[in-house]
Amino acid sequence: MTQYSPAVFDAFVNHTRVSSVLLTFPVRRSSNVDGGSQFWGKRISALDSTALVNSAFEPFDSGLFSHGSPSAYPPDRSRAVFPSVLINTWSNASLDKTMADLLRDGAKTIRDVAIADGQDLSHAAVYVNYALFDTPLEDMYGGNLARLRRIKAKIDPEGVMDLAGGFKF
Repeated sequence: MTQYSPAVFDAFVNHTRVSSVLLTFPVRRSSNVDGGSQFWGKRISALDSTALVNSAFEPFDSGLFSHGSPSAYPPDRSRAVFPSVLINTWSNASLDKTMADLLRDGAKTIRDVAIADGQDLSHAAVYVNYALFDTPLEDMYGGNLARLRRIKAKIDPEGVMDLAGGFKF
């Protein structure tokens, strides 16, 4: 986000309502649960009682990137962006794909609302610390990716840091 407007806040709240991903997922029904107005957190908890749905906003100062030298992240320092995160936790491994789909759907929905609200997010890279496991490196590092790969090849030619997990250059 480049700003947290009422439309963006509403998108976060509205996304917690029944998601299109879960509309097709079979759920145990009870007399106090209706399909049109429940929060998907309630729907997920019917599948996994340990599930948690959360979000966080980080309204950084708009001049955040106006000083300092170029860095790997963000690839475009011309405007500040506010990282935002949708957080889901669960213990039922059979929900892994559903939860990842929910997070992708949520991020796309909220980004689309921000763009429709007039935000120019064409420069906004995915925040590395909040990226899903299969996020393309290009989405995080943009035009800096080739330089980062050259640095990695020079500094760590044997791939020792690849043993640490995380995203691989």
